[in-house]
Amino acid sequence: MHITVTGKNMELTEALKTRITEKLGHLQRLVHGLCEVHVVLCVEKERQTMEATMRLDGTVLNAEAVADDMYAALDILEDRLERQLIKYKDKHNFH
Repeated sequence: MHITVTGKNMELTEALKTRITEKLGHLQRLVHGLCEVHVVLCVEKERQTMEATMRLDGTVLNAEAVADDMYAALDILEDRLERQLIKYKDKHNFH
């Protein structure tokens, strides 16, 4: 799994990058084969947004999370991506 992290209107800290790669790295168990994830972090006043685009085998999964804290947004984003991956996996294993 290749994870790219980009910051918009903010400076990325090494701790945040590490936390993102750890959390999203756990999704590797649901993915068979190569996967590319692009995460964009954005800060607008007190609103912190995290968007992720995951590309696998011709399919693109998108998720967005908004919270007061970047780490809380990361937890929400991970849950949303995990649900989408489980649905994708179930759909492709069934057929």
